[in-house]
Order: sequence, then C-alpha cells, then structure tokens
Amino acid sequence: MTLRTVVAHSLLALAATAGTPALANAETSPTAKAPACATPEYRQFDFWQGDWDVRDPAGKTVGRNRIVPLHGGCVLQESWASTNGVTGTSVNIYDGDTTRWHQTWVDSTGGLLQLDGGIVEGKMLLAGDSISGRPAK
Repeated sequence: MTLRTVVAHSLLALAATAGTPALANAETSPTAKAPACATPEYRQFDFWQGDWDVRDPAGKTVGRNRIVPLHGGCVLQESWASTNGVTGTSVNIYDGDTTRWHQTWVDSTGGLLQLDGGIVEGKMLLAGDSISGRPAK
C-alpha cells in the first residue's frame, strides 16, 4: 500500500467512528472546545432550514427546497427541485473574518451564482452577479 492509500483508509476509519459514544463523550466533556460555529452570527440563517414548497407571487408552486445543516452546523446546504425539472444546490456559510454570508449556487443548466451579504433591516440579503454578469438578489 502507498502512503496515500494508508492515509485514505485511516481517514475513512476515523469517519466511520464519528458517532461512537467515546467520541460523543469527548465532544461534550467540560474540557472540550466550543464548536467552531457556535457564535450567534452563524445561526442567522437557521430560519431557512427545513423542507419548503416554493411559490411564485401568484401562489403557484414552482418547486421544492430542502435546507439542511452540515459540518457541525457551519454550513447550510440547499437542494432545489423545480416543477420544470431544473435542480440545483447551494452551500452557504458565514465568514467570521469578513462578517458576511456567502452562497455558491450551481444547477442542472450549468448555472453558477455567487452571492454574499448578511442581515439588513432584519432580513437576510445576499447579492452578486450571475454567470451572465447580471446582478442577482
């Protein structure tokens, strides 16, 4: 076996034990570090979590969205399926260094959208340019 193979197998073995009681106890012990994304800013987008029927302004269903936390709550993943067959995914993360939220969106049409922003007047506002260069919010 090569060193790379040994390292890969070791990482897989560690991942397989992530739910064991010994590791769970280590995470909740009094000497354990606080989760990396424990500050309130990382929870600003939590309202979005869940399964959503998405409707246009007239109330017609245009798709379904599922938002789930990943990586210990540091990332929100969006999985979109429209009624016309287009699917897409976004990953969303708060950047503590810039104090801004970032979203990267990709979809089954080859679309790419990169947005950033944050809470403005009590609402989450993300903005950027689409792959075509058009502004998006």
